[in-house]
Amino acid sequence: MQSIQLKTHVGEDGLLKVQMPPEIKDMELDVMVVFQPLSNEEQLRHNAWGKAIKESKKKGGNTS
Repeated sequence: MQSIQLKTHVGEDGLLKVQMPPEIKDMELDVMVVFQPLSNEEQLRHNAWGKAIKESKKKGGNTS
């Protein structure tokens, strides 16, 4: 059994979309979904694999 942990967004349609690694295709899977809503402080933008995406701050052009 393998697990993938990611942070994602469920749209207004209520659908959760998960892109699987390229080697996982054309096969049957047993899938379990466990979720926990994030607080406002935890809500950052993340890519498809859950890695935080840096956003540039417009104040003074500082991106650190």
